[in-house]
Amino acid sequence: MTTSASSTGSAKDRGPRLQLVRKQAGRTRGVYVVALAATTSMLLATATATATATASASPAVTSATERVARTIISLNVKGCDACEVQPVQNRRGQVTYWGAKKTVRDDRVSFSVPTRRTHDMAFLVYAPFDEIAQDGIPMVAVTQFKAKNPGQNVTDAYASKRRKASGCWAGTTKHEVSNTLVVKQRHQHGRAVAAGWLKRTWDSGPYWWTVRSGSYHASDPSTCP
Repeated sequence: MTTSASSTGSAKDRGPRLQLVRKQAGRTRGVYVVALAATTSMLLATATATATATASASPAVTSATERVARTIISLNVKGCDACEVQPVQNRRGQVTYWGAKKTVRDDRVSFSVPTRRTHDMAFLVYAPFDEIAQDGIPMVAVTQFKAKNPGQNVTDAYASKRRKASGCWAGTTKHEVSNTLVVKQRHQHGRAVAAGWLKRTWDSGPYWWTVRSGSYHASDPSTCP
């Protein structure tokens, strides 16, 4: 009996302590769950804030890294394989863009220029035989004869006459354009000079000069007022 009573008493004595331990354990688990929930909420809030910041920053990043639209101008040059050609933009009497001067090789030359710079663009030509160009006054290629609509062809016979013409290209929004640049040797006032025009006219003007035999030289490359 003593043993049994003693055994029963031990169980009763352990009962409150076990309940206390269970309660403490429950509180511990509760604290752990609350702490875990708080940590999860903080992580979710941080992730949301990061995603929002990234999304709001994306347009700025995109605009900062956005590439400038460019146009490739390919010219098939007839009559001057060693000519140097240089595209320039003229705005309100000022040269606002100087393209790279390139030498014609295998009858071809090409340029990659910002598309927005093609508006009021002129092509300066330095021919080895051009005595005026050797004095630092390049020939300006005719991009359109006034009596010709854009896209019309120009023959040598047509260009050899005295005509109104422009070397101020209206420009393009295309990624690539091509044409044929015809270069001829002429003689004016006892000097060898270069004449040049596009075989297929491009929309140009409204600045028109009087040219003789397709030859026009400009000491000031800002030929588009």
